[in-house]
Amino acid sequence: MWKRVEKGKVIYYTLPEWSAHGAQVIMSTRAGGVSKAPYDQLNLGLHVGDASEAVIANRRLLLAANRWREEDFVSAQQVHGNRVLYVGAPDRGCGFYDYESAIKDTDGLFTAEQGVLIATFYADCLPLALFHPTLKLLGLAHAGWQGTYRNIAAALIGAMQAKHDFDPQELWAATGAAIGPCCYQVDADFYQRFLKRYSEAALWFSAAEEGKYYFDNEKANVALLQQAGVKKENISVLGLCTACHDDLFFSYRKGAGKTGRHGLWGALI
Repeated sequence: MWKRVEKGKVIYYTLPEWSAHGAQVIMSTRAGGVSKAPYDQLNLGLHVGDASEAVIANRRLLLAANRWREEDFVSAQQVHGNRVLYVGAPDRGCGFYDYESAIKDTDGLFTAEQGVLIATFYADCLPLALFHPTLKLLGLAHAGWQGTYRNIAAALIGAMQAKHDFDPQELWAATGAAIGPCCYQVDADFYQRFLKRYSEAALWFSAAEEGKYYFDNEKANVALLQQAGVKKENISVLGLCTACHDDLFFSYRKGAGKTGRHGLWGALI
C-alpha cells in the first residue's frame, strides 16, 4: 500500500513493502520545490516551459530525499504510445540535465540492474509500476488514455517477460495519482473507440450529460493488469484525482495545458 512521506517541504508517496523486498518507488507531488507559477512548486518536467535550472534543482531535492544520485537517472521522451524499453548502466544520465538526451519515443522503462533510477512524468495520466520481488525486475509506464487504449500495461509485462520468463501472477503492481472519473469527461467517439477494442470497456465509463461520458482510466488499467494475469490482491491503488487535488498534484486539464509534471521514479536497491 502507498504511504505518504514528508521530508521538509517535499511530499511524496512510497511503497514500503516494495522497499523491503528490493525496489524503492516514489510518486512525487508538487509540494516543496522552487519553480514559479504555473509550474509551482516541485515541477520535474524539462519539456513544459519551466526554467531548466529550476527543474534540475527540483529533481535534486527529490534525489536527496531518497539518497539517489543524478548520474544514475534515466528518463524518456514520452509520446503517449506503448513502446517499452529495457535500460541499464549504459543508459545512466539520459535526460537528467536536458530533454534532448532522454530516450526518444518511449512510454515505459524497466530494469534488472541495481541502482539504475528510472523516471517517468505525469499531469493527469496514470502512473503504473510493476515489480517482480524474486527476479528483481522493476518497470514503470506512462498510461494516458492512448497508452491505455494500446494496453501499455500488457506491453510492459510482455517486455519484462522477454527479459526473464515468469508468471504474471508473481508480479506486484501499483497505480499512482491520475485524473479520476469525477473530472475526466470524454465524448461519444472516445467511448465507442474503447468499446470496439475492449469487450468490457463499458465498465470503465459512466454517463455524464447527453453524448458525454466519464472515463475511469485507473479502473481500466487495473482491469487490463488482471486480464494480463496480475492478481487483484497484488495491485496497490493510490486513488487520488489530480484535478480534484491540484494543490498537491499537477493537472493538465485543471491547468488548461499550462502546468508542471510530477514523477513516478524507482530503482532496485
